[in-house]
Amino acid sequence: MAKDNEFRREHGLVGKFVILYAGNIGYNSVLEDVIEAAKRLRDEERIRFVIVGRVKASLRKWFSRYDLHYVDFYPYQPREKYSEMLAAADLGLVTLTEDSYYTSLPSKVFNIMASGRPILAITPPSSEIAGLLEGAQCGLNVAPSSPDKLVEVILTFLQDEQLVAVMGRNGRTVLEEQFSREQCIRMYDRLFHSLVDTNHELNGNKMPE
Repeated sequence: MAKDNEFRREHGLVGKFVILYAGNIGYNSVLEDVIEAAKRLRDEERIRFVIVGRVKASLRKWFSRYDLHYVDFYPYQPREKYSEMLAAADLGLVTLTEDSYYTSLPSKVFNIMASGRPILAITPPSSEIAGLLEGAQCGLNVAPSSPDKLVEVILTFLQDEQLVAVMGRNGRTVLEEQFSREQCIRMYDRLFHSLVDTNHELNGNKMPE
């Protein structure tokens, strides 16, 4: 969908470089890194951090403590506006802590890929997300507790429209080719059959053709 859409107009984001986080911000999110990056980028007037979802009041106060007026909070959006909201972003933000990356791969990763926007991830370098981004060339990953590197990556995207466009297209293409509903069903089907075959072989029985 088009980036310059009703969501941007409604929320005063026209002409801005939008970094969007959509979803809950909980204990597995690297919020501190986002705050530190936002503090360092306060003079970049084009950049807006947009957080959509359920955020504790205490976290809102944390942002306001630093007078980060270019960080916007909005409640969950209606389902029919979800695609438009994702399309309004320049970058989709995904974060995971050191303690949660090995048990979690947020579904928002694939939603961002579907929207044709690149992913900016804050996760450990060994995370599945980091590997996916590198393999698909659909975004960049920054290790947690690296706010200076995070700022550097954000500025790289800000200054390179072609990089943003190419990585966004890459994500959409890889999603269609490897992670469509049909592809995922086939992968589950192969997995279940392999488990059944293995179980029969261990018990001395052969699975009928």
